[in-house]
Amino acid sequence: MIRVSNEDYRVLAEKARAAGISMSEFVRRMIKEYAFPEKPDAEFMRLFLNLSQHGDNIARLANDKDVSEKIDVRILNEEIESLRVLKSEIRRRFLSNWKN
Repeated sequence: MIRVSNEDYRVLAEKARAAGISMSEFVRRMIKEYAFPEKPDAEFMRLFLNLSQHGDNIARLANDKDVSEKIDVRILNEEIESLRVLKSEIRRRFLSNWKN
């Protein structure tokens, strides 16, 4: 037995009817077959935030009117290299088991 709002009950009943099964069977199949995406772990979030910061730095360098004519190529290359390293780390840590 579960508690749901009237609106959730209506949606459940409609989906079960559309699938041609009882609401109980619909819920059982959802429990057994549907896989919710897992919450990213702290390491993934650290890498993602780091990646975002480097991307923001590059965008800031490219859009800053005060430096747009005299962008420090060394700093820009360092940011680009940091992005490459992070990309490789993310690929190795989180995507190594996936086939392209």
